[in-house]
Amino acid sequence: MAKLFESDIQQLYRIEKEADDAGLDDAERLKLRLEKSKPVLEKRLFPRAERMRDDYSDSGDMGAAIRYLINQRVPLSRFLEDARIPLDNNSCERAIRPIAIGRRNWLFAGSERGGRAAAIAYTVIESCRRAKVDPQAYIADVLVRMATHPMNRVEELLPEAWAASYGAAAVLAGAGRE
Repeated sequence: MAKLFESDIQQLYRIEKEADDAGLDDAERLKLRLEKSKPVLEKRLFPRAERMRDDYSDSGDMGAAIRYLINQRVPLSRFLEDARIPLDNNSCERAIRPIAIGRRNWLFAGSERGGRAAAIAYTVIESCRRAKVDPQAYIADVLVRMATHPMNRVEELLPEAWAASYGAAAVLAGAGRE
């Protein structure tokens, strides 16, 4: 029975690969998703899960998977609303993997406050990596800018916006400051 769901999920990934291979922009990707992926979800995957709901025990793995699929229908369909939302969260999982693996090594945080500080630092560094920004140059520049930057425009200092507005100049200017 799991193979039935697998074929639908594989089809969703094939559609995403089609969009990637064609180099579609966000508008074109969203159009493709609505034309091809939406019917896979709405006419095959979710209806099949509804039909199969009573065929499996709630305590079994398949029953739990079907229940999850049905209960998470809205979040699982969110990628149909915004082309920037990936089909899965694999990139996020890969990004936090080093944190999960090294968790035992980071017991030095020592307190809830230290843990929060570490979480903030890792979030900033990973946000920089995702925006293709050098974390060290970003942090050094933003720490200087924070003193005079208006609070109502703080989003300008987020890594992606920072790279577009200040990135190249800040990296060059920062090189001579050390």
